[in-house]
Amino acid sequence: MSRILFLFLVLCAFFIQPTIAQKNFKDGHILVNETDTLYGQIEDANYYKNSILCNFKERGTDTVVSYKPEEIYGYRFEKGKFYISKVIQEEGARKAYFFEYLIDGELDFYLLQNEGRVNQYYVANDTTELQKLVYEKQTVTVNGKQYEKVSKPYTYLLKSLTVDVPEMQESINQMNKPDYRKVIKFGTTYHGIACPEQECLVYRKKNKLLYILEVGADTRWFSKKLDVEGENPSPFVGAIIHINNPEFSEKSYFGIGYYQEVSTSNQGEGVQKSRFKIPVTYGYIPPQKGVHFIFSGGINYNEIGEEMPFISMSVAPGIKVDMGKLYLKTYLEMDAFLVSFVPNSDALGYYITSIGASLNYKLN
Repeated sequence: MSRILFLFLVLCAFFIQPTIAQKNFKDGHILVNETDTLYGQIEDANYYKNSILCNFKERGTDTVVSYKPEEIYGYRFEKGKFYISKVIQEEGARKAYFFEYLIDGELDFYLLQNEGRVNQYYVANDTTELQKLVYEKQTVTVNGKQYEKVSKPYTYLLKSLTVDVPEMQESINQMNKPDYRKVIKFGTTYHGIACPEQECLVYRKKNKLLYILEVGADTRWFSKKLDVEGENPSPFVGAIIHINNPEFSEKSYFGIGYYQEVSTSNQGEGVQKSRFKIPVTYGYIPPQKGVHFIFSGGINYNEIGEEMPFISMSVAPGIKVDMGKLYLKTYLEMDAFLVSFVPNSDALGYYITSIGASLNYKLN
């Protein structure tokens, strides 16, 4: 087992260096100014990184040129987001960012994600500078009791900008916490009333949840401390459904599944049962084709006997070979005891090591 573990870690180390450095480039163009355009490929990083830097490869070259918001007007992916450079007042200074352009109408709405992955929305019209839609939620204590206090200063801002259309006032009161769907709906509705003769351009399309179905098998080595009945090592088969929310990150996935032992083990008094686990995972899966390093961690519900149900914590580095809709994955998973449902359980101090492979299909 130690030789297999060593070989797998060497393979992971071999792939980690190039895949971490590899960028997710997509077809697009940069706007040097409002009229001059260069076509090529642009790195699509997370929302925050996209706001501070544009890494661009001009068509016909592999040279990457990095542009700051102060240096170009903006950039746009061929099938995706549109960013333009804007300046805002922040911490007493004027700072430039690439804002995602959501809607171009009588009111323009923009999205900026901060370093803490919090989406912030901004609005402007032809006569005003960019202004933030401020929404705050905090916990306050009154007479020893805690209450949730919600503050919506943005409602006053939107009401002042749409004073010419009184019927918009009630929808502002009902908006609650802004998100991209709400501001786009609000902006298109307002534009349709205030300026019906001109087209309202919506650059952000609806982001759908993405799903990946994983079907796989692995072999598990149970620590001697468990002293379990049955094969050791033992093969398991199962499936996991992975779900991605592009609003948060295009490379991280939440997953839940079920894995069961192929054989059965003796549970006492002539009872034969298969061991199983229910994994709940969160991991890094880069979307582009090719060979890439992947990683996940999670919480697992395990049952290796009627007397031994427990929860474990796991980490699982791996490698994927992505062919588009399908990709192959191989991984090493290491499980460690976290919580047992049985007092004085033999599971205390256990560990399980697994090596597996799976076929993954991108459902949409």
